[in-house]
Amino acid sequence: MGSITGLKKGAFTSIDNSGEIRLGSQINPGVAGQALVSGGPNEPVRWDTHTGVINPLTMGTDLSLASGNATFDGSIPDTINAAGHGFGTGGNGIDISGTVITTDNDNVTISNSTGKNKVLKVPNDLTISQNGTIIDTFNGSTAKTIDLE
Repeated sequence: MGSITGLKKGAFTSIDNSGEIRLGSQINPGVAGQALVSGGPNEPVRWDTHTGVINPLTMGTDLSLASGNATFDGSIPDTINAAGHGFGTGGNGIDISGTVITTDNDNVTISNSTGKNKVLKVPNDLTISQNGTIIDTFNGSTAKTIDLE
């Protein structure tokens, strides 16, 4: 291996290289299939072959790969698709249609006519009585003042 001369040292933000990448003071372009591997703190990088275990990425709920594979291991380019955008299916007063999430409102106790959920009244009336005589009722639909004498 010949020696390398005329190299520039510096702190670069990007490198535009169309040739070999060489490491150390000797010409060493590595071999096909090798990658640059860190030697750790204060140690040089080196050409090496990955020997660890690469675990595949598994698709979760509402996710799929364009290839149809259940997992991604990096062996082919692929695209992750999010069906339902990961929001789930709704339920218990929540509707999901595409990317829109809305609430089911009865427009008697709860409304969202202004674009925001708003309590119109409570479901049951509060009855105010004295000695068996009903004085007033309250359901939250209007402001009331109770004056205790």
